[in-house]
Amino acid sequence: MESDKTSRFSVSDKQKASYEEAAVNKNTKKSTETWFRTYLEWANEKKKPKSIENLSPEELDEVLGDFYTELKKKDGSDYEPESLGVMQASLDRYLKNKGYKVSIIRGREFAKSNKILKGKAITLRHEGKGTRPNATDALTWEEEEMLWKEGRLGRHTPEVLLNTTWYLVSQHFGLRGRQENYDLRVEHFKFAKDENGRTYVTFADSNPTKTRKSSIKLQRRMVIPRMVATGGERCPVSIFEEFISRRPSEFKESGPLYLAINYKPKSNIWYKAQRMGLGKIGKIMQSIVEGTSVEESNKRVAGHMPRKTLVRKLDQLGYSRDEISAVTGHSNIKSLDSYLDTMNERKSTELSLAVSGISRKAQQMQNPSSSVSSATQLVVQEDSAVQQRSMSTTTSQMCASTQPFITSTTTTDTQLHQLPPIHLSSIGNNISGQATINITFNIQPPQ
Repeated sequence: MESDKTSRFSVSDKQKASYEEAAVNKNTKKSTETWFRTYLEWANEKKKPKSIENLSPEELDEVLGDFYTELKKKDGSDYEPESLGVMQASLDRYLKNKGYKVSIIRGREFAKSNKILKGKAITLRHEGKGTRPNATDALTWEEEEMLWKEGRLGRHTPEVLLNTTWYLVSQHFGLRGRQENYDLRVEHFKFAKDENGRTYVTFADSNPTKTRKSSIKLQRRMVIPRMVATGGERCPVSIFEEFISRRPSEFKESGPLYLAINYKPKSNIWYKAQRMGLGKIGKIMQSIVEGTSVEESNKRVAGHMPRKTLVRKLDQLGYSRDEISAVTGHSNIKSLDSYLDTMNERKSTELSLAVSGISRKAQQMQNPSSSVSSATQLVVQEDSAVQQRSMSTTTSQMCASTQPFITSTTTTDTQLHQLPPIHLSSIGNNISGQATINITFNIQPPQ
């Protein structure tokens, strides 16, 4: 007699399909669908075959050659060369999913269409394409300070508090602006204290940000970032704590990190029991800079701006790419190249001036604002009592110093503006040999 007991190894076709679906990256799937839809629009207009998976390699090579040649954006302009590569990879993925046996990228049968695509990309580069015109820009120290002073960053309204939390979390944890923030949950974070008793916020478990879903092994960050308390009105930990305290009680310990805003709250609860939408999160940076000089500039403002600003800050402060990638989570430091375009431009200028006989030291004297070593613009906030003093030290003594927090201001501005923690030795990075540096520390409490 057969047992009607369900086998522990039984699985439905629907469940198998759901596992396959879960293994596909959402952005990869979206790219595949978008580019195949673009092909279909072209095929409809040009009366070309729609089911490309049914074509022989020879037929498909001919069709793709025509498609690559005539491909344009809806406004009639050309795509960036990098977009052509994404397009080809998406079509190749579509065909592979349909069981097509030959890759349109690597198959020798597609030599003709590949030659056409390569030639088009080269031509577009010669015409000035491929210079990343749509790449998000970074904020300067001065622009970020302006946002604080003008109340675009702070904690005084429900919208500003949420925007500031998003901005700080994006920077301190190196997050991409939209999807990674949308996926965050309160339980992803925990409060802790370091060996000096300083409070910080960090990930509660593994890295909850971008992972490779095609791998069984979860890719974790080698260094788990922290958001460390600094004291004062702009303290990131204090702002994060207040943001959590303003949520409905059932969302204070768990649930989506970003909730819909109650613009006219009648209590100390500023947010609704409703998740903020992905599109709304994607526009937070635009909301922060709206009506400011940043919006009026030629900079491209997007959700990626805090992350790019983070990389620029750490690069200017002398941190290595390995150290920067520890915060951003990049597994390959080459991925930072696109973030450091503007820094590479600065270094190219320095090298050109050096070829003309202007030393690095002379360049810094001509443009002291480009270096962190402008002593009149440094304010150091220490754990000790508020005081004023002057100090003379050598670079070797600096290297042995403790790690204070450096903040940027002017000689007349008493409001502290926090920057990432750095060693005092960073001030003397470009000085060779034994040199004495006189720095006046004007320690003042936050206003």
